[in-house]
Amino acid sequence: MTDYAQLDTILVALAVALLTVACLIIASNMRMGATDHDTHAGLAFVLAANISMFVGAVSLILHHLFSDAATAFIVAITFHATFMLGAAGILRGMGHRPPISAMLFASAMFIVIQVIVAIAFPGFHYVILASLLGNGVICLVLSAYLKRAAQDLGRGLDLLVALPFAILAAVYGVRLLGLIVGVSDQIIAFGVLMTSFVLTFALMVWCFSLQSFGNVRLARKLLIERARAEEASQMKSRFLANMSHEIRTPLNGVLGMTEVLRDHDLGAEERRIVGVIHDSGQTLLHLLNDILDLSKVEAGKLVLEKTSFMPLEVIAACAELYRIPAHEKGIALNLNLDPSSHRTCIGDPHRIVQVLNNLLNNAMKFTKKGAISLKADIVPSGDPMSQQVWLRVRVSDTGIGMTAEQTARIFEDFSQAEDSISREFGGTGLGLAISKRLVELMGGDISVTSTPGMGAEFSLRLRLICPPENATAPLIENGDLQNPVAAADVAAATDPPTLEGLRILLAEDNKTNQLVVKGMLRNEGVDLTIVEDGREAVAMDDAIARGEIADFDVFLFDIQMPFMDGPDAFDAIQKQRCATGRPPARAAVLSANAMPQQIQCYLDLGFVDYLAKPVQKAALIAMIRRVAGPACSDAGMAEQPNLDPVAGA
Repeated sequence: MTDYAQLDTILVALAVALLTVACLIIASNMRMGATDHDTHAGLAFVLAANISMFVGAVSLILHHLFSDAATAFIVAITFHATFMLGAAGILRGMGHRPPISAMLFASAMFIVIQVIVAIAFPGFHYVILASLLGNGVICLVLSAYLKRAAQDLGRGLDLLVALPFAILAAVYGVRLLGLIVGVSDQIIAFGVLMTSFVLTFALMVWCFSLQSFGNVRLARKLLIERARAEEASQMKSRFLANMSHEIRTPLNGVLGMTEVLRDHDLGAEERRIVGVIHDSGQTLLHLLNDILDLSKVEAGKLVLEKTSFMPLEVIAACAELYRIPAHEKGIALNLNLDPSSHRTCIGDPHRIVQVLNNLLNNAMKFTKKGAISLKADIVPSGDPMSQQVWLRVRVSDTGIGMTAEQTARIFEDFSQAEDSISREFGGTGLGLAISKRLVELMGGDISVTSTPGMGAEFSLRLRLICPPENATAPLIENGDLQNPVAAADVAAATDPPTLEGLRILLAEDNKTNQLVVKGMLRNEGVDLTIVEDGREAVAMDDAIARGEIADFDVFLFDIQMPFMDGPDAFDAIQKQRCATGRPPARAAVLSANAMPQQIQCYLDLGFVDYLAKPVQKAALIAMIRRVAGPACSDAGMAEQPNLDPVAGA
């Protein structure tokens, strides 16, 4: 091949061969690491294209072993096979089925034409002319076809797919033009080498294109899975909201009527039976609140309060609740509070008490003899410029203890040391899981050490803010739906106003709930009117507008009612009052819908207050006082709204 030999084609062809080997290694490694089926299959075609290209490069290196026509024929066929296999790989990598039959037919026609030209027109110029024309047209068609096929992958990727074939078509076109105008053999040889470099570049692009396709599919799959996860989360929230409503409604009947019964003249045995019913209902309510708390923490919707309180006083009050049960069980309850730690801090006392209750409940449950010890102190956080401190609490017992394997999973959801413990002692295994998450939300940590048969010790640290002693800390800052200051406690601090003479309208469709509210208010001197649904409540307001009946001081609405629900009825009443120039109604929600987002929605609609079912008498009376405002005898009393579904329950 003397014409090709006029340039040092061997060195250039050798470089192309080495680059092809590098591409072959890259494609092979990518294929071994590919987890996507389409990418894996597409890279198989690209590997075959690399092999074909390598054969073409080797034929250029060994051109002196063949005639010029034979070398031109081999190069034309191998280059053709390279981009055809590359196109098939790209289509397979995009998730499309390559049109193998059409591609094989095009290749067969190309080879037949090459053979006919080689036989009919001796000399390699004619073979090159036929190959340039055929390969150029095919590359142009493939460029347009692949660009259209890759449109759903995005503009960047469709251009990346079409670019190598467009460049190849352009190179073949320039070479064809040069051959027609009669350029020298040296230029022809140079054109062959340039085509080989472009194909080597294309091999590299195809490898990374296939990798990009896999990444695009992965990203889309992640988006789909994220959408499914969000939908599942919403379904879970709706399920919890519905279950909370359905469970709280009968619980309101159980707990509410037991409170009403306690106001009657009962014998000792009857009072004991009522107490058992009430305690059982409270156990169910606590379980429901634990599940809701866990859901709120998982959804990131639990907001901590910033309340001024005395941590050690809160701890002492919580421990006192267990003094009598410990005495009845024959267990000593030791309380050790550091005298130097009696300071006012800012934090969330309600959640601290919730964690302590879980720890002390566990200690009481698993300790049959011996003692339970509770130690607490407050120490600086280590930063002298900061007002942050650590509240350290340790709860230890002499109970059954746990193994290292059991302590490792004790803070997991629905987990207990072993199944037999659940059968013997009861419980769902949610208390410690919730405690751990609450502690972490408060910027602290909790741990446990235990030895089987020798008890367990839980240690926790909570981050609090302790302002200087001469600073006045706000009573409530950024109060949210978990206000630990129960309305009944606030009311107990002053002389509570009477409800005597208050006119109250209750819109409630459930007969049991009607009896509960009626029973709780029967001795309060209120004028209670009950309607079955929101439509009747609106009709009552129409009667007020016409002067047929006196106005109500307080409206209490259930949420879910037939014909017209609570929010719609309240909105209609407010619009009527605005249109007739009357003062707006003062209304509150009395509902089993107790999810935080639901409560906030009702408050945003203009309701003054909210109370979750099951209803306690003290909480109901306190809420009515807040809603009635000046209508109560002590109009100047200032109370914090009780928005806590747990405290209100």
